[in-house]
Amino acid sequence: MSETNAQPGARRRKRRLPLLIGLFVIVVAVVVILALVQNGGGSPVASADESDSTAVEPGEERDGDEKGDKDGDKNGDDRVPIEVASVSRSDVPAFFTGTAVLEAENEAEIIARAAGNVEAIHVEEGDRVHEGSLLLELDGREQEIALQEAKASTERLRHELQRLESLYEQSLASERDLMGTRAEFGAAEARQKAAALTNTFTEVRSPFDGVVTQRFIGLGQPVAPGAPLFRVADFNPLLVRVFMPERVVQKISVDQRVRIEADAKPDIEYSGRVARIAPVVDRRTGTIKVTLELDKNDEGTLMPGSFVRVFIETDRHAEALVVPGRAVVEEGGESFVYRAESDSVRRVRVEAGYVHGDLTEILTGLEEGERVVTAGQGALKDGTKVRIINAED
Repeated sequence: MSETNAQPGARRRKRRLPLLIGLFVIVVAVVVILALVQNGGGSPVASADESDSTAVEPGEERDGDEKGDKDGDKNGDDRVPIEVASVSRSDVPAFFTGTAVLEAENEAEIIARAAGNVEAIHVEEGDRVHEGSLLLELDGREQEIALQEAKASTERLRHELQRLESLYEQSLASERDLMGTRAEFGAAEARQKAAALTNTFTEVRSPFDGVVTQRFIGLGQPVAPGAPLFRVADFNPLLVRVFMPERVVQKISVDQRVRIEADAKPDIEYSGRVARIAPVVDRRTGTIKVTLELDKNDEGTLMPGSFVRVFIETDRHAEALVVPGRAVVEEGGESFVYRAESDSVRRVRVEAGYVHGDLTEILTGLEEGERVVTAGQGALKDGTKVRIINAED
């Protein structure tokens, strides 16, 4: 009886054993998962010794530390670093700025004044020449023959006139014959002079000191009167012609100094003067032509046709309040600066005036000696806490 009753109990114990083992496994898995979560997604918890061995030495950075830690942000400093400059005073000029090309004061296209073949060329493009320098020679045989014929005709009529004058004194020739011969002799002399002048045209000479800028003909080429031969230009002085509004011209004067910059020579600053101001206004454009003259161009560093920019002072504000141009922020058609106040900044609306170089004139909104932000404005707003990282000017 007792053995029969014991068998069912043993069977129940055998069935509970796998269940207990499964529960134990589940509990262990939960504990492991919780441990992994608490240690940052699966990294084992470091021991105290391990923590000490991986500590960051002074001056070193942990992976992922931001650059701001070097500036003190790791100590809780969230102030925005900025650079500042003081509001100061300086003379600020205003300029009329224009563009133009250089022109030679004296420039001429030399043309043939006689017909003939080119017999000799004495200069090339780029050569410097003086007034009267021989540039070219034409075959002048035809002109020489014409001159000799004119001389012979003149000489014949001279003798005829002398004979008639002698006869007229003896009353053997009429006054009408005498006067007719005198007229013919005068015409012959004129033809001789014309032939002699044409003969000189076979030698082509420079009309002034300058540089040969173009040659249009070649050796042996036949030319006719009016054919272009050379172009000669005088590089001293060089001129700039600009067209300015009438209201601006009222602020300049003849002989006023000007500044000129050339694209071909950006490292050189040239100077000149106002040479002439036209007395009339162009009805179509409402502008006045102003001619500027460069100072002596001895080295020939600039040439006619070079593109230049001119700067003509039209006004000047003495001892004006100025700030560096980079301090002024344009937004919505208005100008602002950030004024440094203790450890923060204040956004201030200003009225800007003339701009000269890297300085901007301030008409309203600031006082002399105040400090304005010149770098770091992009991270600022009214009241932002800041720290200045540059020494004041």
